[in-house]
Amino acid sequence: MSLSEKIHAHFDTFRRLLELERDEEIRMVQEEMSGMSATQRESRGHALARMRFVSEDTGLGGMRVLRFSKADPNQSLPQTTIRTGDWVMI
Repeated sequence: MSLSEKIHAHFDTFRRLLELERDEEIRMVQEEMSGMSATQRESRGHALARMRFVSEDTGLGGMRVLRFSKADPNQSLPQTTIRTGDWVMI
């Protein structure tokens, strides 16, 4: 096997492992969502509940940027595990 073939095989394996990890994370989130309310998930830092749409903008590469805030303007955002680049359900 040539060096080029070894490199391609390595990255094919790496890609498949990343896909398996992604699929498992999706399964775990779906399981959590079916067993808990949004408020319960928010208390664990896995969701933001009772949000309202504030504005829309165009970001880098023409991507849509949506801004939300808590529906109650006196309520601040809680601690969360949600990070830039995470997939979210609106």
